[in-house]
Amino acid sequence: MSTGAFRTELERALPERPFRVEFWDGGSLEPTNGGGPSLFVRGPGAVGHFLRLPEGRAFLVQVPGTSNSALSDAQIAVLLNWMLPQFSREEIPPDFVPYTAEEVTRLRNQRLDDVAATRAAIVTRLAAMGYRVE
Repeated sequence: MSTGAFRTELERALPERPFRVEFWDGGSLEPTNGGGPSLFVRGPGAVGHFLRLPEGRAFLVQVPGTSNSALSDAQIAVLLNWMLPQFSREEIPPDFVPYTAEEVTRLRNQRLDDVAATRAAIVTRLAAMGYRVE
């Protein structure tokens, strides 16, 4: 998906944004209230495969860009539930259950000690299951 298409879809999904969105290609979407924190969005990928493992699902909330953001838990849930099918529709497992604010609260309070090692372990497990994630 191009940044332009993603931007249009994000504006529709989150018409009220108390945060700035910065895209992988340097573009951005400004907050609707005139200020607020920034959220950095990486390009599309196989992120949907992370949902195949409980620790992968948790990881999507616990990565510093998500867990340390100034967004509320409810806003993070809405954003993840919207972004996953936008970026990785084909990789989302059929039994996917949307994130809730309560789940985000719980996961956000469980900090990662080593982000890179945690991601590597998840990617290794997914590869053993036959799912490729770069």
